[in-house]
Amino acid sequence: MNRKFIFIIIPLVALVLIGGGIVAWVLLSGNGATSGDTSNGTLRNINTNAGTGTNTGTAGNTNAAPTNATTSAPVPSDPTSTKEAVALARSFTERFGTYSNQNDFDNINNLRVYMTDKMEKAADKIIADSEGNQTSYYGITTRVLATDISKEEEKRVEVTLTTQRQESSDEKPEPNIFQQDVELVLVLEGNGWLVDSVNWK
Repeated sequence: MNRKFIFIIIPLVALVLIGGGIVAWVLLSGNGATSGDTSNGTLRNINTNAGTGTNTGTAGNTNAAPTNATTSAPVPSDPTSTKEAVALARSFTERFGTYSNQNDFDNINNLRVYMTDKMEKAADKIIADSEGNQTSYYGITTRVLATDISKEEEKRVEVTLTTQRQESSDEKPEPNIFQQDVELVLVLEGNGWLVDSVNWK
């Protein structure tokens, strides 16, 4: 009986051991695969996050790039400077010296804003003396060729201008072209220059 029992027990124990070994191998193999997958997934997540962080950093650097270039605003001119007085003298002379007896003295009246009271009175006299003197057409154009400051004081500037003038009339078919100097006196009143007198040479 003892021998039979031993012969029966030994195979059973062997089967149990073999079966337990197979089960243990299967379980260990499954845990290894799961662990590997988790590791790979973790690595993938790290790589993905790292890539995202890199891209974000790059975008941030692009947007936050400092700009060293500066744009300088234009410096406004000083309306009380002598340069502005000469510019007014040039413009005033060309407009004041260009007219016809058919424009109703617009060349004078449109410039009153640039005249002192003294110059306005002189302009009124020019208009009064010229009305009704000519019945046929007469016109003259004036262009400034050169300017020269002949005298400069704190609030007073004398400017001599060389002009080219062209006369046209019904009585003379051919235009008459000639040069003529004119002297303007400008005074500083408030924040700008005004023409105080005009004297054709």
